[in-house]
Amino acid sequence: MDLNKLKQANDIFELLAGKESEVALQQLNTYEHLDDEVLELVKSLINNHQQDSIYFSQQVSQLIPESPDCAFVSGDTLGGYQLLEVVGHGGMSTVFKANRIDSDSQKSVAIKVFSLSEQNTELQTRFLAEQKILASLNHPNIVDFHHGETTTDGQSYLVMELLENALPLDAHVSQNKLTVRQIIALIRQAAEGLMFAHNHLIIHRDIKPSNLLITPQEQLKILDFGIAKLLTPGKQHDPSQTLMALTPHYASPEQINAGQIDVTSDVFSLAAVAVYLLTGQQPFPANRLLNNCLHDEAHVNDLLNQALNDRDLRQILRKALSHDRTRRYQNMFAFDDDLANWLASKPVTATADSWWYRLNRFAVRRRALFTTLVLLLLTVITAVSGLSWQNQAIRREAQKADAVKEFMLNAFSVTNPNTSQGVDLSTRDLLKQAAAKITDDQNMDRETRLELYQAMANAHGNLGYYPEAINLLNTALELDPGNESSLALLVQYNFVSGQIKAVNEQLADIHEMGFSDPSHKAAIKRVRSNILAQAGEHEQAMLEFELLSHIPLNPKDEAHNQALLAEIHYLNGQSEQSIAILEKLKADLQLPETDVFILKINSDLVQYHDRVGQYSKARELTEQNISTFQKILGDQHPDLGLAYNSLSVFQRLEGQLKEALDSAEKSKQLYRQRYGEVSEGLAQAHSNAGMVYYLEQDFDQAVDSFTIATEMLIGIFSPSHPEALAAQYNLATILNAIGRSAEAITILETIYQIELDNLGISHRSPLFTQQSMALTLAKLERHDEAIKQSRANLQTVKAHYADRAGFILQSRNVLARVLYMAGEYQEASALFTQNINQWTEGNENERANMLKLNAMSLWHLNQATEGNRYFQLWLTQLKTLYGPTDEKHLSAMLEWARLIKNDDPTQSSALSQSVRQIITDHNLDYPAINQQLNTINQH
Repeated sequence: MDLNKLKQANDIFELLAGKESEVALQQLNTYEHLDDEVLELVKSLINNHQQDSIYFSQQVSQLIPESPDCAFVSGDTLGGYQLLEVVGHGGMSTVFKANRIDSDSQKSVAIKVFSLSEQNTELQTRFLAEQKILASLNHPNIVDFHHGETTTDGQSYLVMELLENALPLDAHVSQNKLTVRQIIALIRQAAEGLMFAHNHLIIHRDIKPSNLLITPQEQLKILDFGIAKLLTPGKQHDPSQTLMALTPHYASPEQINAGQIDVTSDVFSLAAVAVYLLTGQQPFPANRLLNNCLHDEAHVNDLLNQALNDRDLRQILRKALSHDRTRRYQNMFAFDDDLANWLASKPVTATADSWWYRLNRFAVRRRALFTTLVLLLLTVITAVSGLSWQNQAIRREAQKADAVKEFMLNAFSVTNPNTSQGVDLSTRDLLKQAAAKITDDQNMDRETRLELYQAMANAHGNLGYYPEAINLLNTALELDPGNESSLALLVQYNFVSGQIKAVNEQLADIHEMGFSDPSHKAAIKRVRSNILAQAGEHEQAMLEFELLSHIPLNPKDEAHNQALLAEIHYLNGQSEQSIAILEKLKADLQLPETDVFILKINSDLVQYHDRVGQYSKARELTEQNISTFQKILGDQHPDLGLAYNSLSVFQRLEGQLKEALDSAEKSKQLYRQRYGEVSEGLAQAHSNAGMVYYLEQDFDQAVDSFTIATEMLIGIFSPSHPEALAAQYNLATILNAIGRSAEAITILETIYQIELDNLGISHRSPLFTQQSMALTLAKLERHDEAIKQSRANLQTVKAHYADRAGFILQSRNVLARVLYMAGEYQEASALFTQNINQWTEGNENERANMLKLNAMSLWHLNQATEGNRYFQLWLTQLKTLYGPTDEKHLSAMLEWARLIKNDDPTQSSALSQSVRQIITDHNLDYPAINQQLNTINQH
């Protein structure tokens, strides 16, 4: 297109630019005898003048369709990749998220598929050029390029890094309300990436916010080198040979006017982006295409004067945005250097007429004299200030040492027998006395008081006195509200004590990446990651965790990071990985078993071994932990409550119901002493007690316990939080047990849908819930639905957990029970028999139930001999679990006697007589057993 046509199009556009797009296009249609090329260009300008890019040369308009005509759709395969979903469109391409087909462990990639044809040699050339450009650019601030290919049928594509959850630069700035300094720091990242490209003889030529993405790790990535120019050293650039492309809001004057383009064009565009971010307004007039950019500088000056108070920053941006490119920074390095100097509060070259500039000129003229004077002056100033500072520091430290010494003597004077007068004080009493001394000492200076509050808080926290530690830290923060150490400790102690609401409120106000101490920064990051993992947001949790790798840490913090990684895997249903991580960590640390950190690791391992069905190992570690806690931390540490909760579970699974209830009550007592009537640990203890009550058939107590636990966890977290879901699940179980299955199925269906949405169909949690749904549907006599759900469950478990025999056995047992309830005894018995033969360890009550149901199935199938054998195995199991005089064992004997009374009256009578003899010999008061005996005798 010649310049006359371009000018004509610009003139028409100027008349229509202020109107809405639809109105402008309608008015454009009234123009008669308008050249087709001019008409199309004006339409392009109208449609795109508020958008990112305009392509308006004759070549581009001929080659690029209004929307890309891509030969591929989501689900297709291309070059060994499966295309998952469309993540973006360009004028000549479509970008897909994709995974490599032949790899199980991988990161997804972005595949840019070009809308090309074999006949279109110009666009094929463009593809090869972009591939060559990207292949030469390997920089942290430039999107990673993997490789480019052209298929046998001429389809070209590029495989690149996928930037998931990344935001365009302007959106990131707006959402996070970044400061001026933070914005300039991000502009510097872009400058560094462009500097690298320029050093490789590449100009980007389309710098704009949408081509500058910020990853969740706050790293800037430059995208879309599709219109970049490969520079040939020593060869002049011919604008007529370029596919012209620009973004009017950010393009340099020479781009708009089809002039010579060099690295200063990218300097101009990046500075324009900075002005937009700093002022919130477009840096240039909307009609700059029409007036050859002549009013750009005046417009920028007005914006900068209104929005920026800092003179040096205004001068930097003005220089970078000079209409005359010879007055701009001549390379990206010079621009970046001035921005770096501005951030460091150093002089900048853009502010020429200043005292620094005059002093600099003097130094050039009289270098020797200037250097001598400056060195002499600096020596004197340094010596005097150094001595003064050193003396002040020595005095401060001496005063602080005296204050701490006096504090320690006063605080612990109660250990003197003459003072204590025979009163035996605990560690907690001593700490309480010490904390009170800090508050009472009116002569203590603020800095010493702050450090002592923090030390006392740490001491309380290490002993598990979290409420006291939290109070001390809140007092410390009254002295110094922004103190990093106090904030980091407060967040950690609130988290471990289950104060999730308080933690979330604190995290909303804390920006830890600005902390100076790496350990404090890492501590906050770990809490953020753990909160997300517990809420089921595993991808976000891992993104937060990965940020820890950018923080230089000591070995202690690295060990805590590994423990957190294990926790994230556990919460994501990957307990085997969690166990491997912690076992390796223990081996690497080589700490004694009494070390507090090793105790914490062992507590976590208990949960992980339990999750994968390694109950013996889990119980062994639990009992070991309880013994060690009592030995080194006493009987009141809250982690002892956690251990008692775990022990209660294992005791219940092994049929030790009285012991399980005792352990749950011990846990309740510990958590109440520490946190009052609301805490996550207390809720777990209520749940454990509820399960015992359920097994003891005390359903009212069970419902009460689970209702308390559910309400408590919903209050601490939310209805969809995993802990709250688990409590609701248990409540549904109890409702089932007392015949309120219609209520139970409603709860279970709600839980199942939440878990499907958050975790997917193959995750363990929804699979467990699906099993409960199937059993509940069977109880409601909705047998077809129940069988369908349980068969689907077993199929999914086998497909995704082929190496987990215990999980498969459990799923198969659910199907067997559903089939039994539906009257399908033949298949049910086959499944029960298979499970019983494959049983190794686990819930012994469940094994007893399988033995009973298999016996019943065989009797329904008229296989009495085999049925009696399984009845005998059932009785033996119950006798082993509960003892020969236990009511459950005696009731089972009578149930067998009643079943076989007509077919084998002799055996039935022997069983009844045996029960009667046991009751008499042991003087047992079992009204329900006596009623069963009477019923059998009557019939």
